[in-house]
Amino acid sequence: MEITILLLLLLLVALHCLFGYKALCSEAKISQGQKCLWCALSLGLGPAGYYFYQGLIPCDMLGRD
Repeated sequence: MEITILLLLLLLVALHCLFGYKALCSEAKISQGQKCLWCALSLGLGPAGYYFYQGLIPCDMLGRD
């Protein structure tokens, strides 16, 4: 049971780190400070923080075609 809990916690931390990395490496046309805030929210809240902040960025600044 403890190994399962430890594995789940490690996977959760990895998920949060992946979303933080994705926010830092985003092609969005925002300042580095805003990217750092986006990364911090992603690290703290995981996908919820990532998509919350992404919803605040205007679509024309996201760098998508």
